[in-house]
Amino acid sequence: MYGFTLDEALRMTDARGVRIACITTRENVGSPSGSWLSLERLCRRVALAGHHIDVVAHPEAPPQGPGGPTQVAARLRASCAAFAATLDRRWRAERPDVVHVELAGNVGMAARDAARRLGLPVSSTFHHMHLYAPAAQRSRMERLLAGFHAGCDVTVAESRSSRAVLRGMGGPEAVVILRGVDMGLFRPGCREDQRRAAWGVGTSGIAVLWAGRMVATKGLDLLADAAAILHHERPEVRLVLAGDGDQRSMLAAALPWAVHLGQVRPAEMPSVLASADILACTSPDEPWGNILLEAAASGLAIVARSGGAMEEVLLPAASCVAPAPQTAPSFAAALIRLVDDAQERSRLAAAAQAAAAGASMQVCAQRWIALWDRLSRRGRPS
Repeated sequence: MYGFTLDEALRMTDARGVRIACITTRENVGSPSGSWLSLERLCRRVALAGHHIDVVAHPEAPPQGPGGPTQVAARLRASCAAFAATLDRRWRAERPDVVHVELAGNVGMAARDAARRLGLPVSSTFHHMHLYAPAAQRSRMERLLAGFHAGCDVTVAESRSSRAVLRGMGGPEAVVILRGVDMGLFRPGCREDQRRAAWGVGTSGIAVLWAGRMVATKGLDLLADAAAILHHERPEVRLVLAGDGDQRSMLAAALPWAVHLGQVRPAEMPSVLASADILACTSPDEPWGNILLEAAASGLAIVARSGGAMEEVLLPAASCVAPAPQTAPSFAAALIRLVDDAQERSRLAAAAQAAAAGASMQVCAQRWIALWDRLSRRGRPS
């Protein structure tokens, strides 16, 4: 599935260490997005393994200023050209072994092209950015993504289904490396009775957690409808919602009896997860879904509609529930069954935790290191 096993990865990696220049957008750095949090943890793990990783960020959006679309486009071109020139000077002074572009886009293209001019190998991560494009522009976005990744030496997809999506766009055949979960950070031991009490959940009560960005693509209509059924059938169950977004007010109005935490700081998320009993993931089209493996590592039973993590890790281990059909009554029924069956909750939680261990950040980081080491050898003197 990965192109090489963990043992092979360990044998392939040069003890000398690899110098990686990692390019992302200024907007991504420090954001609550799963892609940034995963990248940050990956970089930390790579550095701990004795490699040098330099994260360089530049704004994706054009500088503010007067004028219409023509002037905005001109400012964007000038900004990207200046960024490429900065990278050229930086990399001539201290040459990396490999350049990794995390996000395709204007910043990514500028970095990729700067690396090409210096003969540096380039890797990239395929993200489903086309899903956020307006419907009328989605085909164009897919062509741009396919072309961008075709211009890199190797592209990494986070699941086999994601790899198939890129191929369907006309893009290259990607290597699959899962997004790892930090098993030391997310664990059942982070459970806090005080936090559960603040939610109104006793030691024997049940807390169902939904966590993520509160945007239309996350299946929030289904969440609201399924939660209403759950509340009617099992009013003692506490629904906890963690996140923010333009649909937050809709959820607050639809589910006034739920616990609304708002945006949770990353440092608090391990405790929030471990303090719940069941995770409800309603997104209909989740390319990966960090929350799935984080919940699995935290010892939760999981009910989910989609996600690369579900397909690659949890379903093969029979460690989550995927309701069918994907309707609010079906989703609510799956939640109710777990609420009523403590033994099944425990079985699912144990199986999910064991499955998550196979996709730990340590395992996945070593595969990234092996890939970058292999790429970097192309430019090393013999």
